[in-house]
Amino acid sequence: MLLGTSLLAQTTTATTDASGTTPELHTDWMGVSYYVLLFLVLCFVIAIVGKILRVYDLTQQIQNKKIINWNTVMGIVCILFLVIGGYGAYWSITEQGSMSLPEAASLHGVKIDNMFMTTTIITMIVFVITQVILFWFLFRYRGSDKRKAYYLPHIRVFYLAGNYQQYRWQRRIIFKY
Repeated sequence: MLLGTSLLAQTTTATTDASGTTPELHTDWMGVSYYVLLFLVLCFVIAIVGKILRVYDLTQQIQNKKIINWNTVMGIVCILFLVIGGYGAYWSITEQGSMSLPEAASLHGVKIDNMFMTTTIITMIVFVITQVILFWFLFRYRGSDKRKAYYLPHIRVFYLAGNYQQYRWQRRIIFKY
């Protein structure tokens, strides 16, 4: 069940009917509107926390104190997202892993099931590798005051700046293919 949904379930007891039993009416408030409302409340809470952190950051700047290094915060959040998401994927596989495909009805079905499982396993391996590499690079190469980016100007700038040899070299590489 979703967080707190059991609190929203209502059970109403009706009066006794002709047979002497008391039927229980169970009303569940778990429609689409509940999840939309939950999403909006979550967005609202995130926006409030963001504004509070922004005010804190501005007051630190006014007082000439060290401000929050958002690059480090985002790097740590990315690593946490990777770990929590990995655990969620592991939990999903262990919980729904037993709910695999039913027995094949034909010989072709066995081959299709094997192909499906092979594709799923290969995709899962590639997904895990790319996600680990992605989040590691996000964390490793986060912004820093020690490192400054070097921006290459446009090709025409080389020609206008008088660096004609580099312009011709880049033109040869670009138009070779």
